[in-house]
Amino acid sequence: MKEAPHTSGVFASTLVVCISDSSGEESAFHDGLAMIEIEDKAIPPRKGFIDKNGKLVIPARFTYVYPFTEGLAAATESESGDTGWGYIDSLGNWRIPPLFDWASSFQFGLARVNRKKDSGYIDKKGDRILVCLHPADSRTAPQLGAISRP
Repeated sequence: MKEAPHTSGVFASTLVVCISDSSGEESAFHDGLAMIEIEDKAIPPRKGFIDKNGKLVIPARFTYVYPFTEGLAAATESESGDTGWGYIDSLGNWRIPPLFDWASSFQFGLARVNRKKDSGYIDKKGDRILVCLHPADSRTAPQLGAISRP
């Protein structure tokens, strides 16, 4: 008889988080935090983050959020997810204000963002570093492709 993988969980009112330690799967934790989702009357459900001890570190107030990479997470509190994207730190504070229509995770110190009809890359200070010359495919083509300096 095959044993189920060991799991640990956290229970708080209507929140249950189960984290499997089975090998071969990507960890739920990124930069020491795991995303949680609170299902209540809010549509879409709100998301926040817990640490490896199950402690709620960032309250569930974001409608859409990506996992932490390089110390920041792209997040929005917008109901539609089409505006108000910015970057939060590991305490849930905005480090780059929510000014973008869409934002990706940081990789190699850069993140792709859209604002109005502009698309480009920003650094961890929020400064625009590169501008995409073909923004039409801005959400589907994360590679650097055709770019120029602003």
